[in-house]
Amino acid sequence: MKLTTSGLAVLGLATISNAHMLLAHPPPYPDQNLSNGPLAADGSDFPCKSSSYTGGTTTTLTPGSSQPLDFTGTAVHGGGSCQISITYDAVPNKQSTWKVLHSYISGCPAEGTNENVGNDASKPRPFNYPFEIDERLPAGKATLAWSWINKIGNREFYMNCAPVEVGGSSSDQAYLNSLPNMFVANIQMPTGFPGTTVEGTDVIFPNPGEYVTYGNQGTLKKDYNKAADPPADVIRQLPPAHQLLKSPRLRHHLLLLFQQHLRALVAEVAVVPPRLVQLAL
Repeated sequence: MKLTTSGLAVLGLATISNAHMLLAHPPPYPDQNLSNGPLAADGSDFPCKSSSYTGGTTTTLTPGSSQPLDFTGTAVHGGGSCQISITYDAVPNKQSTWKVLHSYISGCPAEGTNENVGNDASKPRPFNYPFEIDERLPAGKATLAWSWINKIGNREFYMNCAPVEVGGSSSDQAYLNSLPNMFVANIQMPTGFPGTTVEGTDVIFPNPGEYVTYGNQGTLKKDYNKAADPPADVIRQLPPAHQLLKSPRLRHHLLLLFQQHLRALVAEVAVVPPRLVQLAL
């Protein structure tokens, strides 16, 4: 799992209905420009707000690259948690499988503010959230989805979609199939109602995938955050410690922290075992 950092923002109730967020990059299918609000609670416009999946600018995703994720709008609903997912279905439908490429746990789609950032649905957000295109992703035309579960306000589920084409020549489906499915809550699904998230808390995805950005300025709660009467697959929790320790980047940070404490110990203690001195260097 690859860890980075992000942040937080809050929304005034007066702006909930008239200045939502809209995906700006990758450019969404053009018919979505007419609506930047949440999906219907009955799930009738899932996925992608019932896009026609025609027109628009196709973004090329180069394997091994980092892509920018940008938004317009100021009703950030206190931030929340987002995911970037992909399907290779030519025309996505309610039965399509969406595989998660990157998860943002807390601080998405705004950071560094505890106040509403305005009431202008067309204003570009000053933040972007890079997401990784793994080299193992198969080549081909696809639809990319940005999904968002807001922290403050009505319990909602947002989803904008964009036409993309993954570059390269790989046809191996193994990596794609190994990715977790997109997390959905607060709307009716063909298989039933998945559960309602808790207002005022950031959703902690049960399986965020390999590429994860943790935000909210380091205030992410480490206790469980559960939906109201959720089925087992809707319980949100931090990944187990043994999964977190599989991350080379996290292990590196832990080693640096360990070395810092050892250096402090060497400076304060007169006699230190030689092995500890070696580890501290």
